[in-house]
Parts: sequence; structure tokens; C-alpha cells
Amino acid sequence: MSEERYQKCLSWCADHGLKLDARIERKKVNGIYGMYATEDIPKDTVFVSFPIDQSIPRGSDSDYPNDFSEDLKIIYTAALELAKGENSEYFGCIAMFETMEELQSHSIYFFSETELQWIQKLNPIVFRMAMEQRQRIDGMKASLKKLAPQLEEEIILQAILNFFSRVWGGHLGFLPILDLFNHSDRKGHILIKLDNDTRSGHKARISYAKGEQIYVSYSRKDVAFFALNYDYFDPEGPHFINYAQRAIQTVRNELKQKTLEVAAQEYGGQFFQANGVQHFKLAAKNMFFLENAPSFKLLDYFRKIVLIEASLTKQEVREQGIYENLLSVIDPFIAAIQVEQFDLKDIPEKVRRFYYMSKKEREILLSNRSWVFDNITL
Repeated sequence: MSEERYQKCLSWCADHGLKLDARIERKKVNGIYGMYATEDIPKDTVFVSFPIDQSIPRGSDSDYPNDFSEDLKIIYTAALELAKGENSEYFGCIAMFETMEELQSHSIYFFSETELQWIQKLNPIVFRMAMEQRQRIDGMKASLKKLAPQLEEEIILQAILNFFSRVWGGHLGFLPILDLFNHSDRKGHILIKLDNDTRSGHKARISYAKGEQIYVSYSRKDVAFFALNYDYFDPEGPHFINYAQRAIQTVRNELKQKTLEVAAQEYGGQFFQANGVQHFKLAAKNMFFLENAPSFKLLDYFRKIVLIEASLTKQEVREQGIYENLLSVIDPFIAAIQVEQFDLKDIPEKVRRFYYMSKKEREILLSNRSWVFDNITL
């Protein structure tokens, strides 16, 4: 991301309502760009904001097929502007997109077979997630090419991959300059609405001294999210494991089928066949293995499973069953992670973020396992 591109983006954004604290500069430190304080910046200072109405518009629903998601609309309109280059009316919104060359250097979409095999060795569940993401990207690419055959496939792919790494949640789309601040849950604040919800911006979660890097929070994500979508992983940050995103349950008998059918009515999810075997994938949110214990919602889910099974079999409710069910998930997850079998020096540079991520994931699971034994005698 060249300084020339940054200055062009900054100029466009300033003309379109960007407010960036004058005490902030962009610079590269140890090979990584970030935003730094040139003077002290007190806690709670709003240091950057951008008017929402200056983002790339998505048009009306009539412009799209009925099944076109909001995500695809954001990508489609970004790809249209990306194809125009500096002639785009919304040039600043796409000016700092990573180029294809930059994306090829780190995106899992471009990982070689050998690099993918390394992920599989370290953490087969995260390998499955990586392959699912690559499949999703290919599906998006096909949908967008069908809608806009005039767009070059490379432009579409560039827009998709930048969507995964740069777009803001809540369908806000791309917010230029705001996406140049690096992430930290401990030091950064989540995106906020300002000026009667007409602007999006960030304020300082902590006080920053002159020379310190200024962080924002992209919001808390599953421990694998940053390794899958960014070229780094911060082992010092707070993390969690999204149970629903990882777990695929094998339906081995009629009781399991009926239990999950009832659970799905409350929590959502879908059944599917794979290799001739029935499976179930949960769709609920906020079911996490936190750093030291399961989330309340995850515990409630396993408690509900025990209650449903007791009702179906007309047996007494076994509170111990909650913890047995937890261990039946935690133990296979731990066993699947083989990161301890490898030395960091043997792992390709591009894959090392998955090494650090897998070590953190194993640490979280072991802590949750200890929590189970601290709370019940099995």
C-alpha cells in the first residue's frame, strides 16, 4: 500500500467529509503499516469519523435478483467502482484496497496445496473452515459474474477478498481510512455512530502517548477469524471459539435425530447428508468457549439437550449430562489440534499465523476442560 495511494485516498476522503485527528500519521514499523500518534491523544477522543452517506451506494432491490444477499450487493457495487479506478465517483472507498499482488502474498484463497496441507496437519477443523471459505468465495464469484459478465474476474475476486478483510459489519460497507487502523480488543474501541447516526467513527479506548500505535477494535471474533482473513494473529488478544461455527454433529440414532430436531426449533440449524451419513450443523449465535469457561448461552444449549433427551426417553434429568456433553465436544477438539507435534521453524512463513492461532485454541479448550472438572465430579 504505497504512500502515493494513501495520499490520494486521504485527499478524496477529506473532500468528502472525513475527520481525522491531526495528531495521527500513517507509517510502517517492522514492515507493517499502522496509524500512530504524533502527539498525546487522551482517552475517549474521537479521532476519526466518516459520513455514512459518502460510502458506495448499493442501489435498490430491483437492481438485483431476489436471492441476492446484502454482502453480495456490497461486493458488486465495490467491484463496479474498482473497475473505474481513479475515475470512480467513490474512488476513496476503494483506493486502499489490497491489490491482487498483495492478496496473493497472504490470502488463504491463494495458498498452495502444500500450505493448505500444513493447516490440515496443525488443525483439521480450521482447515475445513478454510476450505469452506474458499468455496464461499468461488460461489460469490460465480454469482457476481452472472450478474455482471462485463466485469473482469480478477476485479470481482479483488473486491471479494477485500470484503472479507476490510468491510464493516452491520452492512455498513467500506469506510475508507477507518480500515487502516490495526485491531486490538484490549486497546481499541468498536465502531460507533456519531452526529445523530450520520457518521461512523472511533474513539480512543485508552490514552495514547506520542509515538504509540493507535488501535481500533473490529469487534471480537472467533479465534480463527483473523488467521483466515488477515495476515496475522495476535496471541496476546482475548479470544473465543465459536462452537456453532466449528461443530458438525453426526446423527447416529433416532434419539439423536429427534433431539436435534427439537433443539433446531429454538436454536436453528440444518440437517445434511455427507458420505451417506446424516449430520447436523447448529446455526445459533453467541455459543462460545471463552478463554476460561463456556458462555452462558452454550451452557444453556447443552442443558436444553439434556432436558430434551430426558423428555423423549421419559427418564430423570441428569444434570451431570450437561458436563458429559461438554467433554464430548471439548476432548475431540483438543485431540484434533496437532500443533504441539511441530516446530515453528519447520512451518512455512505464510502458515505461521495458523500455528499461533492453533496454540491459542488448544489453550482455550484446555482451560474449558479444567472448568468442567472444577464444577462437576464425573
